[in-house]
Amino acid sequence: MQRQTHAIVGGKAGELPTAWCVVEYAVIDQTGSTPPTSMMILATRLRDVFTLAECNRNSEWRKCITPEHVITVTIHWTGNRTDCQRKATAMIMERPTRPRCNIYGYNSYSLARPLLCSNDQEYPTQAEACRVLGLNQSQLSRHLKGELRSVKGYMFKYKD
Repeated sequence: MQRQTHAIVGGKAGELPTAWCVVEYAVIDQTGSTPPTSMMILATRLRDVFTLAECNRNSEWRKCITPEHVITVTIHWTGNRTDCQRKATAMIMERPTRPRCNIYGYNSYSLARPLLCSNDQEYPTQAEACRVLGLNQSQLSRHLKGELRSVKGYMFKYKD
């Protein structure tokens, strides 16, 4: 089997050692008859792309990828850490189906849960409830964990 590598990454020489990128790892099936299957999209340091450092930390990746698999690596974006993390999340979210290893190995889901308050109001997030009612978010979080009875007289519970 012939292997080809094509990678063009531009940047200032001083920035490359600390540069971040958005990378997509895809797996080619054993027969090569179908297009590569996207397994993971993530933001990582450019220097870690080919060592699979982030992939090896992902439990789903370790379950389904063996040393015999043929992996394609596509670098979609380079830049600073924050921009790359936002771009990776956006790329994951715009896909009709999320790459298999992103379901567990990368936070692509919103962690916000709606809250019901004792004032008969519903708030989409803790942050929104705190903003509207003038509460301290750490106290609200502690209340939801059961550490505090109430926050400024309000009692909350998760909607679900």
